[in-house]
Amino acid sequence: QFATELSLDVMGYCLLLSLGGSDGGGQRRSGTKMGGLNTEQWLASLETFTGAFYKKFPDVELRGILIYLTARFRDGESSELGVLRSLIKTAGGYGFVDYDSTASLSELQLDGRCGSRLLKRETSSFGVVDNINRKASQHLRAVLQGGDLGVMMILLLSQMRLKILYTKAGSGTEHV
Repeated sequence: QFATELSLDVMGYCLLLSLGGSDGGGQRRSGTKMGGLNTEQWLASLETFTGAFYKKFPDVELRGILIYLTARFRDGESSELGVLRSLIKTAGGYGFVDYDSTASLSELQLDGRCGSRLLKRETSSFGVVDNINRKASQHLRAVLQGGDLGVMMILLLSQMRLKILYTKAGSGTEHV
């Protein structure tokens, strides 16, 4: 509310640096501890904050963080998948990204999710409907559809799925 556009862009840049894990000198963060926190806990908090930040301030440049995520997915790194999920779910307003929320729904409730807000409220949410920032959702969609960024991300995610299912860290392949 009281932040200038420049300060919001600087915050977006700081989020990108935090995700990249460098200290400014090109050194990557360690995977064990960072300031007393486990890296998983820290990354989960950063994911939540990133989604909420881009929902609250939809005019902040989003393309840089999505290009970073695409580069990480191209390298086969899956640790930032939660950031993409948080961006799509929170900033984009697409709650179906969480498999937990739709896995336990009945067939009637799934059909109701295809309708209007009122139908969603009546069939699955029981009166609780998420507050969606339409501008943030449209901006995220425009960035993903502009150029080939969204298509490239989908292809990389589909390739990564096989690696996640069948590769165990440190060893060859392991069939699950």
